[in-house]
Amino acid sequence: MKLKETPFCVRCGISRNDGAQLEVHHLRPPRGDETLFFDPDNLVVVCSSCHKVITGYEIARNR
Repeated sequence: MKLKETPFCVRCGISRNDGAQLEVHHLRPPRGDETLFFDPDNLVVVCSSCHKVITGYEIARNR
């Protein structure tokens, strides 16, 4: 659903039409909380490149 609503990366702006692989990212990690996992307000669309950068930053921040 979120991918249909937002057909572009909210971080860099690239779209599926530009050949981007789009993914859904959780703003707050759900950590087993199904409500948080499926909450549309906790989801953003990003391209795979931006998703790797965001995830890497989050991992580094939590060390």
